[in-house]
Amino acid sequence: MRVGLWLLGLSGVSVVVTGLLVLNALTLNSDARALRGALLEGLDARSTTRVQLSVGPVILGAARVILGFVDRVPEEARLALSSAQSASVGVYTLKKSSSESNSGQVVAAADLAMTDRGWTRVVAVTNRNETVLIYTPTAVSADADGLLRVCVGVCHGRELVVVSAKVSPAPLVELASKRRGAAHF
Repeated sequence: MRVGLWLLGLSGVSVVVTGLLVLNALTLNSDARALRGALLEGLDARSTTRVQLSVGPVILGAARVILGFVDRVPEEARLALSSAQSASVGVYTLKKSSSESNSGQVVAAADLAMTDRGWTRVVAVTNRNETVLIYTPTAVSADADGLLRVCVGVCHGRELVVVSAKVSPAPLVELASKRRGAAHF
């Protein structure tokens, strides 16, 4: 009888833990959620979710191992993946085009939300139908393991992409230096 209760209890705990892991993988982290909400508020738009997930070092590490067996992957993709240590990504379709919104309102709403959370905008690019915003923590410093946190929002036409990630800067610097050598102005 006692063994049966233990097995039932362990089964219940397993179901709860599995459910929480799945929920965590299919939702954005709090910083990405805050940026998404602010961007939608600034755009005065509603959206539908196309993709929304969060991945950590275990899944990204497995992806890097699997990519080691794939021949036709561009070096840039390998470098970018090697940089990411965790990521929370959301891709959404807007009910109306971002070109119908005031980009100043979009930036202001995002800045307010992110500043309240301890983030500072380091990049803002806006034009008629596109807005790109990049935030870093106000106290920019690498974690003990050398990782940097970034939060990115991109509005393009009727698409919204939000990313919050921990990245290792070395592969990104290598990628940028390779791209700079290939750039033609």
